[in-house]
Amino acid sequence: MVNIRKSPAQDVYDHYFMLSQKLGYDTYDYLPPDKVKYPFVVISGVEDNKITQKQN
Repeated sequence: MVNIRKSPAQDVYDHYFMLSQKLGYDTYDYLPPDKVKYPFVVISGVEDNKITQKQN
């Protein structure tokens, strides 16, 4: 079995997505259709902006 490690940004995203669901909100990773009732939560993409710096 291969152990694939998630990025820290993905860990944060997953944590808040699950927390929103546990609090009882309809939670989406995209903007839902117009027929979805308020309140709902949209948690969109994960951005991992790593800057590689040259070490001297």
